[in-house]
Amino acid sequence: PQWEEMTGNSSPFILDYRDFENACFGSFGFGKLIIAGGYKTEPCWRCNNAGSSASVGIWNQDGSMCCGASPAFEDGVIPDMREARETHACSEFGQSFVVTGGYYYHYGAGTAGGNTIFEPKSSAEYFNGTAWIEMENMRQARSNFGLETMCGALYAFGGVEMKDRYTDGEFLSSVEVIYSLSSSWSELMGSNHMPQAKGYFATIPVTGMQCW
Repeated sequence: PQWEEMTGNSSPFILDYRDFENACFGSFGFGKLIIAGGYKTEPCWRCNNAGSSASVGIWNQDGSMCCGASPAFEDGVIPDMREARETHACSEFGQSFVVTGGYYYHYGAGTAGGNTIFEPKSSAEYFNGTAWIEMENMRQARSNFGLETMCGALYAFGGVEMKDRYTDGEFLSSVEVIYSLSSSWSELMGSNHMPQAKGYFATIPVTGMQCW
């Protein structure tokens, strides 16, 4: 096995004026990769207009969806998420693609002045292959956290309660779990919290372990 370059228009990822620093990236089905959300700057004259994006880009190993050309990340193939967001997490679960948490940010400024909106998010939604569908909210708004499927359930690990787009608040050790796309999140208690509160980390699913 060896690393191979993702050729065509897919590297670098050039999509819809977006910065992918705060987007989420995951697999969906066989041979498909999704980039959801992130930070977007809208071009305008004598103004600033930037903030969280609801756009979703997809890469398909079988080729570009629009033209049958070599694989490339494309916007407009998958509909936009229900909510624009950044620093969220995503994972494939229940044959769907789940996105949850993060925050919504928007900054607009013109000749009359500027306005900033910042909203932490506990909301969740999933893409079932056709449309985005609302899920139950997590019990805790969290950013820069882990989200993984294990033992037939979806787990949200740790993260940060952001004070604003540029300022970390409390780091979290709590863990939440949901067992189906239509059920509610519950918090694992006591010793099931992570030993140390943390955010800005990576997670991988564990397979072949005894679940119950």
